Amino acid sequence: ALGYWEKLLGSNGDNNIKDNLAYAACAIHAGMAEKALEICKEYLEELPASGEGFLICGDAYQQLGDYEKAGEYYEKAITLSPELEEPWLKLVNFHSASANLDKTFSILQTAVKAVPNSAKLNFALGCQLFQNGSASEAIPLFKKAAAVEPSNLEYVRTLAESFQKTGQWHEAESIYADLSKKYPNDQSVLLDYAKSLIKINKKNDALIPLQQLVDLNPVGTEAYLILGQLVVDDLTPDADQVNPNDVETMALLDYCRSIMQDAAAREPADARFMLLLAEILAKMGEKEAAQKLFASLSEQINTLPENLRWRVSYGLGITSGQMGEFEVALAALQEAAQQNPQNIQIHQQLAEAFVKANLSQSALQAAQQALAIDP
Repeated sequence: ALGYWEKLLGSNGDNNIKDNLAYAACAIHAGMAEKALEICKEYLEELPASGEGFLICGDAYQQLGDYEKAGEYYEKAITLSPELEEPWLKLVNFHSASANLDKTFSILQTAVKAVPNSAKLNFALGCQLFQNGSASEAIPLFKKAAAVEPSNLEYVRTLAESFQKTGQWHEAESIYADLSKKYPNDQSVLLDYAKSLIKINKKNDALIPLQQLVDLNPVGTEAYLILGQLVVDDLTPDADQVNPNDVETMALLDYCRSIMQDAAAREPADARFMLLLAEILAKMGEKEAAQKLFASLSEQINTLPENLRWRVSYGLGITSGQMGEFEVALAALQEAAQQNPQNIQIHQQLAEAFVKANLSQSALQAAQQALAIDP
């Protein structure tokens, strides 16, 4: 390209003076900063009020490592042509590189007023505010950037994230719903869409992006854990065992069983997958297989995170009781009650287990504890 410009300008005595500016810009891209400065200075002799000329000179000085001089030329470019976006951005980058955050913020505030329809400047100021903990003040700027360049995924996603940060989950969900249609294979979009749906209590709807995401074999464990937890805790919350005639729910559990088996095989050190698998098996009525997993987890109970321990003990108690092993069931449910004393469901199941074991006094005490939690 540089050779083209040299040939063009050399063969045309009547060339437009602005062609020299394009020639200088091309020289910078070719790494010929000194050549670019030479051309720019000639250009500025002809057009001394050209903000674009000072901008390219600033770029040349920056390439030569003279950052102070580059900053001066960017400021001159802004003084002469404040409506140009590029000099503002270059000056912002210049001060950001020197970690002068207060100066950077001040420049951006002025820049947005000078070039109000610049997506880049609005976004940059919004990011500064967001990083400083002022997410609500950043939202109008992100909105502006996204409105000017609606196809820019970074702008639109950051707007959604700022809505999340300020608790405006319905607004975030609306954005992610649109993005999930435009980018159906974008794993981060699908994950955030599912999270936003869960937050606004559209938990059944969250299954769709989660299943799409899991089918893409995402890196990491978050999607698998959210899916498993959603199915176990939210979509089948009140059933230790699902009615086998509930075809739709059984199909969902079977799908999740396969997912959790694969995840547990890939992440054998992560007990959360084995626990979710055990809980899913229990809900499907496969009590023997579930009990084996709960028993295995119970053997390492002290190494598990505290928030998982009661679930292991509870699952072992329920499945053992279903298999007629009442001593194991009682011991496990009592342990679960100690691990999570405010969980009414544990005390209710413990009371029922005491009844089955003909321990009426203990059953009464467990029932009274349940009533004390929720009269």
